[in-house]
Amino acid sequence: MQQTINKIINNIRNLGYRTHAYPLPIGLTEEEQRVIAKYALSSRADGIFMETGTFFGGSSCILWYCAFENKIPIVVSIDPFQVKPIDRGLGSVQNFNNMVKKVGSDSIARLCNMESQKSREWYKENVDQPISFFFIDGDHRYVGCKGDFDYYKDLLLPGAYVAFHDCNNPFKDDFRTEEEVIKQNNTYDLDIAVRNLLKESPSFKVVDMTHNGSSIVVIQKDIQGATK
Repeated sequence: MQQTINKIINNIRNLGYRTHAYPLPIGLTEEEQRVIAKYALSSRADGIFMETGTFFGGSSCILWYCAFENKIPIVVSIDPFQVKPIDRGLGSVQNFNNMVKKVGSDSIARLCNMESQKSREWYKENVDQPISFFFIDGDHRYVGCKGDFDYYKDLLLPGAYVAFHDCNNPFKDDFRTEEEVIKQNNTYDLDIAVRNLLKESPSFKVVDMTHNGSSIVVIQKDIQGATK
């Protein structure tokens, strides 16, 4: 698997993505990219991949490359971004479609251009399949991350992985951009956020963390009855 992950990371670099660097930023460090790739590649092949929060499409590209490897038929990206790029700090439908063409993921990429917690009807009409890997990276406030998880957790297959990126403290629930966190030499409170969330979802367990829990936490649904 490590060779496959290395290949995917090299593909991301060759596309021009650099962490927090315009004109083609990705909001994931290389360590975080490797964690996402690892668990996407380890996911069941009888479900689809989904992400909330697409930004400039870097995480989408990682999921597309993993889907190619695992023969996953659909990767859903949910983001309410603008149609055309008008601000270099924001992604757009146009940017997303350009990357789809560059990667050659036309057959598997599905873009839902709306808020994630209003997307279930769209999902039913356009996808309507169970999920084996879910990357939550949209609204970084606790209420937003929990909302995305609660909204789709019934579609998660046994053994499915869910990765949370940069979630805030559930007891403060302030909104901080990643840039603000970096400038303040601060961290997101992802560890405590996910553990608080799991109090209501005992069928899930934490399986991995990066940066001592302040950046990405990966959880897995009870694997009982699951087959790869």
